[in-house]
Amino acid sequence: MTENKHLGAFCDHYLEHAEVIQAWSDGYIGHVDSQGSQVQHIGIIIVTQKRAIFFKHGWFNTLLVSVAMKDIVALDHSHLMGNHKISLRTRNRTLSVSCANDAADHKILAALKANLPHLAASEKVLV
Repeated sequence: MTENKHLGAFCDHYLEHAEVIQAWSDGYIGHVDSQGSQVQHIGIIIVTQKRAIFFKHGWFNTLLVSVAMKDIVALDHSHLMGNHKISLRTRNRTLSVSCANDAADHKILAALKANLPHLAASEKVLV
């Protein structure tokens, strides 16, 4: 794995005991022209056997958005004009992350599908 500042900070401070990073990619959440909770944050998308995480490490603030694998009820994927968007839905919220490129998108999707056996038999995986 190639190191970057976000991944190093995550491993040092937020990686749980016995948790293994299965895939990660540069990515972002939010929108470029938005304000408030929808403002764009550039960081990394991480998949472990226990959770999917968006993490951004900065000088003045850190953003960590985590979704437990057991809580995910649907996985949506869209690809439009070079934007690869993955949405993880739980019963009460949705985490939508965009990957940096096609190869990263497939790597993250493969890791998510491998860790979501409870969705494999259902119709909820929309890829």
